Amino acid sequence: MIPIVLVEGRSQTYWQEFDHAMRTMLLARGWISPEDINLYRLCATPTEAADAIDRFYRLYHSSRYVKDTLVIRLKRPIAQHDVDRLSDQFRVLIKPEGTQLSPPKMVLRGPFDVEDDHLALPRLCFPHTKHKFGMVRQLIDRINECEPV
Repeated sequence: MIPIVLVEGRSQTYWQEFDHAMRTMLLARGWISPEDINLYRLCATPTEAADAIDRFYRLYHSSRYVKDTLVIRLKRPIAQHDVDRLSDQFRVLIKPEGTQLSPPKMVLRGPFDVEDDHLALPRLCFPHTKHKFGMVRQLIDRINECEPV
């Protein structure tokens, strides 16, 4: 997951037309999900684009999979109440596992044994359904709105 920012030149409409096509040709026909529009940002100026990229990396560092677990590396940990709120808000991203008595949720943890980079960073992890990637982008935005602890 990386920030995709589309910067329009002066008096240009290329990216506005692209966005319109995404919404009218793909979204309206059901070929993409509503949350997929969140995978990119339209920006009017280079400064606005740079600000959007800075916001994307406020707390988010990077992500990877360990088997079916999405591992979101954070620059700093977030509070448990934020983890719980995000887990509830983005439950649709969490893959149900087996016949557990309690449903799977997001957890903060350290690195997995198979990881060999960024070992000092905290991780927000959950079994991912591996769909609704536009919603994963929204999750990263919500993570970046949290106050680090």
